[in-house]
Amino acid sequence: MGGVHDFDGDTLVDTIATVLDGDDSDVAAMTGPEAADELDCQFALQRRLDARITAVARRWEQSGEWALDGSRSAAARLARDQHLAKASSRKTLCRGSSLSEMPATTDAFNSGRLTADFVDLLARVNTTGRAEQFARDEQVLVDEIAVLRYDQAVKVIDYWKRHADVEAGNDGDAPTVEPWIRISPGVNGEFHFSGESDPIGGAEIREGIERLANEFRLADLNKPESERRDAGRRRHDALVELVRRANAAPANGRKPRPLVTIVAGDETFARLCERDDGVVLRDVDLHGHLREAIIETMLFQDSMTQVSKSPQRTFTGALRRAVQVRDRHCQHPSGCDEPINRCDVNHRIPHSHHGPTVLWNGDLECHYHNRIWPNSTDPP
Repeated sequence: MGGVHDFDGDTLVDTIATVLDGDDSDVAAMTGPEAADELDCQFALQRRLDARITAVARRWEQSGEWALDGSRSAAARLARDQHLAKASSRKTLCRGSSLSEMPATTDAFNSGRLTADFVDLLARVNTTGRAEQFARDEQVLVDEIAVLRYDQAVKVIDYWKRHADVEAGNDGDAPTVEPWIRISPGVNGEFHFSGESDPIGGAEIREGIERLANEFRLADLNKPESERRDAGRRRHDALVELVRRANAAPANGRKPRPLVTIVAGDETFARLCERDDGVVLRDVDLHGHLREAIIETMLFQDSMTQVSKSPQRTFTGALRRAVQVRDRHCQHPSGCDEPINRCDVNHRIPHSHHGPTVLWNGDLECHYHNRIWPNSTDPP
């Protein structure tokens, strides 16, 4: 697709009129590139319209006009008049209220540089405990995330939030989740599961279940379609299988332990603190697991050159681990962001073309892009 379009007020009105004059036959006759260009234009219009709607809704709310017919709230009146879900009307009004204290975000929203989703992302971290830091860093944050995909922007904001909390002296709180699980029998003999986990323990549970569920998915490909399990059933069967294996394991068997990798030497990694699925962690999230964890350190001269590896942990595939730590998600040029635990380590220059198995020639590619996409005639 093309780049970001910008429109002034008169052009915006004219362009909207032109777009609305089209019909389904125009769309049906579009080529792929024409549809991509049209989609860019339409979303550019939507960004500007969202900004305008937010500003007008804010002014309307402040005027008090919404209460003249006896409505109990502006959100209720907006939802009724514009045929919106109440959650949507509340979000629009909350966005307008938040923007009143976010001048750089407002400018970027009005110019079409930020979508409403990015505005809401910034608004969620502009809280009382971080207001001073946000006011100082707002322009930098806006400029940083305006060119990113949403998932990348979330990670940038999560890291900023973590360091803003440290600066404000709010980094020592224990994890807010007290892990628990409840298994309740139902009236017909079935069981109901519910619970919460801390970030590390939850990741271990999910990884174990998803790994087995994927094995079941591959096994089901050899069965008639009518006998294949859906994703929910595969996860259930994976959980049962994990329990059976645990019951069959010797009591003194070796249990897997969390692996904590400390990376140093290149500023790219200076503030890195995340799980292998890309979720940003606070330092305190690790505290309860460090005693049983395996600790390794990696020293990089730069983001492409690993200088040394700590002898605290030696295992087959140290080079693979170095590539995983450096890349952290799929590197396919389509912008895929599948995390480490769903990726293979691939040769940039294929091994068949005499590409060496060294750090600079390795990168992460997800199972799809490494195994399926190269042999597929269909777009991803």
